[in-house]
Amino acid sequence: MERKALLIVGDGMADRSIRELNGKTPLEYAYTPNMDRLAREGVCGLRSPLEPGLAAESDVANLALLGFDPMKNYLGRGVFEALGLGIKLKEGELAFRVNLATIKDGIIVDRRAGRFNWDKDEIVEALNRIEVKGAEFSFYPGVEHRGVLIVRGKRLSKWITGNDPHRTGVPPLGIRPRRNGEDELRTSKLISEFLEKAHKTLSKLEINERRIKQGLLPANFLLIRGPGVYREIEKFEERYGIKGCVVCGFPMVRGVCVAVGLDPIYVEGAIGGINTNYIGKAEAVVKCLKSYDFIYLHFKAPDTASHEGDYEGKVRVIERIDEAIGRIIDSISLDEVVISITADHATPISVRDHTGDLVPFLLYSSEIVKDDVKAFSERWAYKGGWHRIGARDLVNILLNYAVKPSFVEF
Repeated sequence: MERKALLIVGDGMADRSIRELNGKTPLEYAYTPNMDRLAREGVCGLRSPLEPGLAAESDVANLALLGFDPMKNYLGRGVFEALGLGIKLKEGELAFRVNLATIKDGIIVDRRAGRFNWDKDEIVEALNRIEVKGAEFSFYPGVEHRGVLIVRGKRLSKWITGNDPHRTGVPPLGIRPRRNGEDELRTSKLISEFLEKAHKTLSKLEINERRIKQGLLPANFLLIRGPGVYREIEKFEERYGIKGCVVCGFPMVRGVCVAVGLDPIYVEGAIGGINTNYIGKAEAVVKCLKSYDFIYLHFKAPDTASHEGDYEGKVRVIERIDEAIGRIIDSISLDEVVISITADHATPISVRDHTGDLVPFLLYSSEIVKDDVKAFSERWAYKGGWHRIGARDLVNILLNYAVKPSFVEF
């Protein structure tokens, strides 16, 4: 009997012992009856986000979680962000992640322009009128201060630096080649010219004059990072022979999934943050199980709370994720779906950033020979029957129980 496969990812959900939680992790401390049930009736273990002890960014970690080698399939965060926003890219186009920022007297005042949340039409139109000989530039808005910059032209190189120093009170970085080559030097000059013109253009916009009058920060500068050049990579359906989709509100991770051929499913109110539409995403999964063999359900919220050092908030969002999982398992036949739950990486509250810690996972199938684990957490996962697996192994294990065994051809 073939079953559907559901992989649920709590971004940055794994953590370390926290004194304020009586030595427990947020996952241990949270009330998670649904995850605990699946852990008791399934098998748990630990997996590496990339390599043991090596921290991974979310795009790299999710590529590996989907079974793809990041060394061969990494396209750059700019490309993934663009794909996640629904932008169609052609071979050779260069993409950057962008922040609308505030700069004064050459110094960065705010990297997010006060988390800019006004209508961006005037900004988009102004930036897209800028002309630079040798390339075409297009700005696409994202959520709040975020956006994507696409550069189209010949001989564009991703081997250049961004201008974002990732802190305030300092000047923006200069755009520099990261390799000694004509294409890198040419691309650097093109980007530098555009950014200079963009600053002059943004500084004169009426929207920024209105913001200043209201005591708000103007969006008068572009900070760019994560350059990548688009190319086609292997698709999930080609590799595994099944059709899949992704339910995710975070554009960058959604873009990773789109890059490998998963269909994006958009849910109203799913914003890729703490206040996302948890139940709406769960209901979308139930619907998708009728037409897809593999569903990738991603929640960004635990990682957001972790970066803010908010252990109480992390506990709350883990409990809301568990509620969403409860809605799913109450709406389906567990004989017909194989479920795995994990984190793409750990983001400990004490560090406020990604680490190379091993992360827990569970695998539930109505046919699996279960272990003696009683709940889903980092501590219980150390006792799990799967012991430790590699970063890219979970999808193969999940699909082995769901669809059909995969054979290696010799």
